[in-house]
Amino acid sequence: MKLYGAGTEKHLVDWQFITTKNADVLDPILDGYQQRIIKEYDDEGNYIGSISHILRVFLIDEEKQVRNIYSVSFLHADLIINDIKTLLDPNTKNGTLVAAADTSSKLDAVKSQTSKLSKPGDNKDGYYDSDYESASKSLHRAGKPADLYTMATTKQLGLPEPKFPEGTELTPKKIELGRKLFFDRRLSHTDTISCAICHVPEMGFAHNELATAVGTEGRSVPRNAPTVVNAGFLSRFFHDARENSLEDQVWGPLLAHNEMANPSPGYLLNKIRAIPDYDGLFEDAYGVGLIWTL
Repeated sequence: MKLYGAGTEKHLVDWQFITTKNADVLDPILDGYQQRIIKEYDDEGNYIGSISHILRVFLIDEEKQVRNIYSVSFLHADLIINDIKTLLDPNTKNGTLVAAADTSSKLDAVKSQTSKLSKPGDNKDGYYDSDYESASKSLHRAGKPADLYTMATTKQLGLPEPKFPEGTELTPKKIELGRKLFFDRRLSHTDTISCAICHVPEMGFAHNELATAVGTEGRSVPRNAPTVVNAGFLSRFFHDARENSLEDQVWGPLLAHNEMANPSPGYLLNKIRAIPDYDGLFEDAYGVGLIWTL
């Protein structure tokens, strides 16, 4: 962790890392913040001293209220600074807007109270008033796709050397196909949900605005969407670590009735085969057809 802090760009943040002398002291602290840790055991069930933990950063106000929780994949300096500024905003108290005294209408009150700093999307207060005006903005993505192949095959600080089992090596064509599948809503039973709906690229491939994910037809998912950044290096998947390979994990959200809701693997494979713009892509990427690659 100290090495990670020393490698931060321009040393703009004075990172302070603290820990405890052993896991027994650390456990109740993490439990108090509702943080899950996964301990590593050998084949005989003996604890080998390794801990897998997703670090989260809490913003806590002077009244000891948790104002925001950040994962390391969505730990942007501008976001944290703006959130801290809301603690000093005279129009807010405990994260809520304070009613304005001298305003001529509900709409004026909303406009005067709404912070210009980081906040959820469009404020819907006064939505039924005839003079309501939306403050939402259209999202326009610009630019070109990131060079994921170079990123994935380059040594990164704090991560092991990129090593892939024989026959699973990355290629630009595999990455191109994976990107297409990741953003394709047609992979869900209702053609409405893609992987990127819950694992939002602009939010560190997680979801920073919803405590729990929302699946097809608005069905509630009981857990938060974790980041998928560097998932290829993981040895356990899902919050309860119930899968130990990426190939097995991928079927979970595709088949879950409250996520993408496909009735069976065969149904989804046949659906993809029937989509013309996937013709030949699996063969180009893997040298074999869809039935062998998924």
